[in-house]
Parts: sequence; structure tokens; C-alpha cells
Amino acid sequence: MVSLKELLGFEVRADDGVAGSISDFLINERTWAVGYVIVPIGGYLSGERLLIAVDDITLGREDRAIITARSLVELAALSPADLATKAEEGWATVNDQAPRHIPASDMPEPQSPWRSFNMMLGCTIAASDGGYGSLDDLLVDFEEWRIQYFVGRTYKWKKKPSVLIPTAWVEQVSWMDKTVDVSVSREALEREPTYKPASHTQTQ
Repeated sequence: MVSLKELLGFEVRADDGVAGSISDFLINERTWAVGYVIVPIGGYLSGERLLIAVDDITLGREDRAIITARSLVELAALSPADLATKAEEGWATVNDQAPRHIPASDMPEPQSPWRSFNMMLGCTIAASDGGYGSLDDLLVDFEEWRIQYFVGRTYKWKKKPSVLIPTAWVEQVSWMDKTVDVSVSREALEREPTYKPASHTQTQ
């Protein structure tokens, strides 16, 4: 598995040059699959970004790089227009007919399946019997680019700094309220393995 937080800042190397460094990921919340890496181009203030499909990349751990066989021109041509901006704003993007999410408040939930990883970080994790902590990272199977675990950072008075939460336990995510509801109790979360980056994550 690989930590998405660890991959932030990795350099993206195209066939004919360096595209830039990863600043974010787009995640499909219906499948919990990572669809794209986001790479700012022309400087962070320009607002221009490449969205590179994960099917087109491989990981390199030793030199902290993402490798693609495509050229810079090809990457730009294949980058979906406006998808990253709209996903970060939380509005519908590619699937106008998507079913509504389960509401956690009276405010309407966005219908787009695409979510920014950066915007997920810090969401409150709510167990079945009350608040537990916050979302600190996501662990991904880098062969299929599918999320296997949410990494929950416990509140300061807890003994465990962070635990692994299987995606099967995630009942809903309220993007308006920035809350991740899980189906188990705080006691059950405390029994989960402590997250240890050295033993739980690796890249090729």
C-alpha cells in the first residue's frame, strides 16, 4: 500500500521532460478509487493544472518520482478541462445524473463523485457513539489505485496517535459538514491496529 500524503510533492516525469510535482489527487467516492493526480503547471499562482490518469503512471520510491511514458503535449491534451476546479468547489462535474448522497444536514450535498484528497484531510471522524478524531491520510493499493484504509488521527488525550479504518466501515461522508461517519464504536476503533508508516506503506 502507499500513503497518498507521502506522494504529495513527488515529481512527475514525462517522456520528454518534467511536468511538475503532485499537489493533490482526485478520488471517486463511489468506488474509493483514485482517478487522477493533479500537477500545477506554469507556477502555483497561474491556476493551470494537469490531471494525469493513474493508469498512465508508475511509482518510483528512491527518487520520489512518478513516471509516465507520455509526452508533455499528450498529458496536456488528455487532461480533463475544469474537473479539478469543480471537484474542489464541491459541485457536480462529470455525472449530472448521479444519485444524491445521504444528507447529514439540511444543506444539499454535492452530486459529483470526484473529491479532492486535500479537502478530505482533516474531516471529523464520527464513530457510532460519538466523535473520534480526524482524517489524517488514505492508504491505497497502488496496483489498482483503490483506497484500502482511512487513517484516523485520534484526539490528543487518546493513547494511540492514529489507527487504520477499513473503507467498509465508512457509512457516509458529508462534504458540507466535513464529517466521515463510520459504523463502529470508538472502542472498536481503539482496537484497530496503530498506523505505522514504515510497516503499512511501500512504493515501487
